[in-house]
Amino acid sequence: MAIGVPALRQPALVGLLREEFSGYNQVSGRRDLIAGLTVAAVALPLALAFGVASGSSPAAGLVTAIVGGFLIGVLGGAPYQISGPTGAMSAVLITIANQQGLRGLWVAGVMAGLLILLIGIFRLGRIVNLIPAPVITGFTSGIALVIFIGQIDNFLGIETEAEERSILKLAGYARHPLPPINWNAVACGVIVIATMLVLPRLRPIRSVPAALVGIALATLAAWGFSWDATTIGAIPRSIVLDDRLIPNRSDLDLVPQLFVPALAIG
Repeated sequence: MAIGVPALRQPALVGLLREEFSGYNQVSGRRDLIAGLTVAAVALPLALAFGVASGSSPAAGLVTAIVGGFLIGVLGGAPYQISGPTGAMSAVLITIANQQGLRGLWVAGVMAGLLILLIGIFRLGRIVNLIPAPVITGFTSGIALVIFIGQIDNFLGIETEAEERSILKLAGYARHPLPPINWNAVACGVIVIATMLVLPRLRPIRSVPAALVGIALATLAAWGFSWDATTIGAIPRSIVLDDRLIPNRSDLDLVPQLFVPALAIG
């Protein structure tokens, strides 16, 4: 009796790619291109804003969106997925940045990544289904408040004393007199808010990213009328930034202090 040679097992990634691109044509490619441009247009202002909100820089937020989006697209296993900057992360990272600085952000990010990897290996993701819906709603609402409070200074064009907690920052506006308000900065913010409220109500152009249009209009107004408003600075032309963080052995000393924040991120 002849013994057959066992067939080579096809790698899972190859199978996923074949399934994804079976029947792919010009129509599918055009739809993917439009979807990619739409997501990029939305992610651009979010990346810049969340880079600032998380205590880092606009350039860091932009590079993170580019690198993260590329890696998720290449390594992700879901047929449909959108990656990009999230408000939830910026709200958590604000506290870490205020307490531990950028090195704390780096260590907490690595720890959270390892935690998620372990969750996947041991198939514990289903635990998320047990979290009550009001908890998710409260967490998301809290994130919105943290981001809102953190951007009051930028909206008013002022600089007040930094606080570790958002509630203390909010109370500081009532306890201490405010510096002179920069009305040019307020005008820029109002233009963006008005655009994001009005544009989705206009049926012919409701699909145009309102955030990107608002930023463009505010920038044109500030440039055309020579408004005195703080800018985010030059956009980086390389994903390798000059002021990048270089890890070292001393970063490991932060691990015990960042276990709980890393758990929150994960």
